[in-house]
Amino acid sequence: MQAAGPRTDAGPLLQRTQRLIERLYGIEAPHAAEAFLLGDPAIARILHGDNWPGTDEMLLVSEDQDGLELSLFLDDALLARLRTACPHQALGTHNIADFWALVEGISHFIYLTWNAARAHSVTPLEMELQGEVDKYAVTALTLQRQQGGSPRGLHHMLFECAQVDEKLAPDLQQRYRDANRYAGRYCLEIERRYLRHRERGMLCELRSFYREGRAGKLARIGAP
Repeated sequence: MQAAGPRTDAGPLLQRTQRLIERLYGIEAPHAAEAFLLGDPAIARILHGDNWPGTDEMLLVSEDQDGLELSLFLDDALLARLRTACPHQALGTHNIADFWALVEGISHFIYLTWNAARAHSVTPLEMELQGEVDKYAVTALTLQRQQGGSPRGLHHMLFECAQVDEKLAPDLQQRYRDANRYAGRYCLEIERRYLRHRERGMLCELRSFYREGRAGKLARIGAP
């Protein structure tokens, strides 16, 4: 595994977000996301190649016989906005979309590297699905800590209002729609059981789900 990016002044933001995800799932990723950070969209476009989607975040992966080479692209402009309006201090409608991009990028990085260290392969759908669940869980827990109580409207904002960029390749559009739909179904059950009715065991459920592979995740959701 080779690092592809230098540390920047965004380090504390990435470190805190990575620790949130690791504590949530009771894991320790083998690498720090900040060491793989790439912030220049021009370089990311070159590394990605054709059909660059123009996104604020993306995990760029290259694999050969020597292993994986990774770059975690988080646009410099995105990180600048998050440093100005830090979501770990106050999360709201003004910065929640940027926070989701940050969480999704770090989620993909942790999930891939944690599984790779265990010689577990992951599919793109599996990684996108877990990323959607991570966005919901991390946001819900952050809002609970900052505001108290069950976060209202989060499921609607994250899953029901989501739109897929029609400029993306059809197979990529379908993957994002499937991941959003499956994660939305799972997170609605999490919300009903644990956030609204205060049942115990939410962390155990989320940690168990995290450790499932693609087939196990879809089976728990009841997806085909």
